Amino acid sequence: MRWKWFKSYKTFWWPVFTGILLLACLVLFGHKADTFFALQLPHSELLNVVFSVITWMGDGLFCVLAVLLFALFVSTGRALCLASGYIAGSLVVQLGKLVFFKGTPRPIKWLELNRIVHELPQGLEPHLWNSFPSGHSASAMALFFFLATQVKSSKWRFFLGVMAIVTGYSRIYLYMHFPEDVLAGFIVGAITMVPLWVIWSDYLARTKHSWMQRPLLKWRN
Repeated sequence: MRWKWFKSYKTFWWPVFTGILLLACLVLFGHKADTFFALQLPHSELLNVVFSVITWMGDGLFCVLAVLLFALFVSTGRALCLASGYIAGSLVVQLGKLVFFKGTPRPIKWLELNRIVHELPQGLEPHLWNSFPSGHSASAMALFFFLATQVKSSKWRFFLGVMAIVTGYSRIYLYMHFPEDVLAGFIVGAITMVPLWVIWSDYLARTKHSWMQRPLLKWRN
C-alpha cells in the first residue's frame, strides 16, 4: 500500500511531475518577471473565458460540490477522504497566506512595486496581495489526484494529471499568481492529500461500518 499511490497511478503522476519539474527549473534558474511573462499565452477574450472556467476547478466551492456529490451518490467514506484532504491543504495554504507570507504581492502589484512597466491584459481582474502559496493549485492537485484514484482507465488518469497542471497554470495566465506560488500549491496539495488518501483507503478496506461504503442517499436501504 505504501507505494500504491505512485505505482497504480503513475499515468496521473507523469504529467504532474513533468509540470512540477518545469516550474521548479523556471523558479530556480529564471528571473521572476521574465519567467512570469515567458509563461503567458497571447491573451484573448476566448482564452480569458476558458481559463476562468478551468481555474474554478481549484476553487473551494467546486471542491465542496465534489465532496457533496461523492457523499450523495458514491460513498460517504470517500467523500470524507476528499474533504479531509481539502481541509488539510486549505489550512496549510491559509497559514502561508495569512501568517508566514502575509502580504506577498501578486503579479500585477509586484510589477508595480518594482517599477516594471506592463499593461494588464484587458478583461482580467487579479487580486493584489497574499500571493504565496496558490490555494487553487493546492485544491486542484488534491481533487484531481483523488479523482484519479476513483477511475480505472489510465487515459483518464493521465487526463486528470494534465488538468491538475492546467488548473495551476490558469492562475499564472489570469495574473493571480507567480510560478513559485503555483509550484508551492502543487506540493501542498500532494503532501496533504496523498497521505490522507493512504490512511483512508486502509481504513475503508478494514472498517466494519457498512454505512461508510454507501452514499447518503442509500443509508435507509
